[in-house]
Amino acid sequence: MPLDQQPSLRPADVVVALSLALVPEQSYGELSQRLHLSRAAAHGGVKRLQAATLLLPGSRLANRPSLREFLLFGVRYAFYAVPGPITRGVATAHSAPPLRDEFSTNDVVVWPSPEGQTRGQSLVPLYPGAPLLSRTDPELYVLLAMIDTLRIGQARERDRAREWITRRVAGEP
Repeated sequence: MPLDQQPSLRPADVVVALSLALVPEQSYGELSQRLHLSRAAAHGGVKRLQAATLLLPGSRLANRPSLREFLLFGVRYAFYAVPGPITRGVATAHSAPPLRDEFSTNDVVVWPSPEGQTRGQSLVPLYPGAPLLSRTDPELYVLLAMIDTLRIGQARERDRAREWITRRVAGEP
């Protein structure tokens, strides 16, 4: 990287960090398969997360306090929400479980996907593989939907998502 260029995280790096917080020390092959990313993308994400101190140096272990702080207070601004038109897709944010059962709202939010069964306002996902997680990795899907709640939700919804994310990043069920 040129010395006059500021390195930065990429949106997909958030998903790599979440996956490593849930299942520490996954291999690059495991990350690639779980996240529907190339091995190169998984490797690059780990290197950027280490440089940002969101992973412990030289490892694929989450630096849980730093990751928690970034997820709760930084992601919303670094990777701001980009809403789009009404479309068919996979429910996210407060429209996905478990928040959809806690908050009654007519505002449905989806990641655009031809495989989705829900109609609502589209939200650009943090990475293209996000809609696939609803059927391949439900735990990671819910965690990413909570991140979207922080990006686009109302105050009560964001408060609930913060509680949920805090527990999961700390390693609690």
